[in-house]
Amino acid sequence: MELVFWLLIGVLFVTALIKAATPKAVVGERRVQRLTDRRLNQDVYRSLHDLILPTPGGSTQIDHVIVSQFGVFVIETKSLIGCIFGDKRSRHWTQTL
Repeated sequence: MELVFWLLIGVLFVTALIKAATPKAVVGERRVQRLTDRRLNQDVYRSLHDLILPTPGGSTQIDHVIVSQFGVFVIETKSLIGCIFGDKRSRHWTQTL
């Protein structure tokens, strides 16, 4: 019976950790949305946020797209600590703390 209790506690702990990451990401995305909407000249830039696009395998989500005469800027928001290294040719990006 004690083993079942500790397994249940472990499952609840892992579930809480998984759910805790989601609000952190949402807060980060909303912060970037507010900043782009407030600071970019609305006569020059158009902002689109939280786009869902169809793909051959289902769909993909894009956090922010900024469209202007200067180009189209796609922004993926990450709420992480440290530095993130990578470039357009990198298959994987690296986070360092």
